[in-house]
Amino acid sequence: MDQYEKQKLHGFSASQKLRKPVLHPSLYFDAEDVPALRQKSRTSHLHLFRAIRSAVTVMLSNPSYYLPPPKHADFAAKWNEIYGNNLPPLAFYCLLCPEDKAAFDFTLQYMDRMAGYKDWLVENAPGDEVPLGHSLTGLLMILNLDFRFL
Repeated sequence: MDQYEKQKLHGFSASQKLRKPVLHPSLYFDAEDVPALRQKSRTSHLHLFRAIRSAVTVMLSNPSYYLPPPKHADFAAKWNEIYGNNLPPLAFYCLLCPEDKAAFDFTLQYMDRMAGYKDWLVENAPGDEVPLGHSLTGLLMILNLDFRFL
């Protein structure tokens, strides 16, 4: 072990060395809860799952309409909170149905477009951060719920 590696090791505190990796999801529930959520989505919570699946099916049926626009100028030209609002149903659906590659690919494309913008503000309302908040919340949901698949 060279001097640099020794310095890196000694620079960590004991708590940093012993820290467990964070498993996802971890925001509202944890990874151990996912099998039960999947079971409930087919039994006691089927009505909720149907609403989520319906929303995703509609988005997948017309991707050019539901995906954020490729150009930031088009995204910023109108009130755009809908793009952030569409991410939580996609996040939950991908968590509950990880075998649905079409939904997952659509979600990745959606996230890539959102991540490619310089900001999520509306051009004619630069001080209004509501759309930004919706976009941030939506991306947080997808990153937390489906992190292990990304």
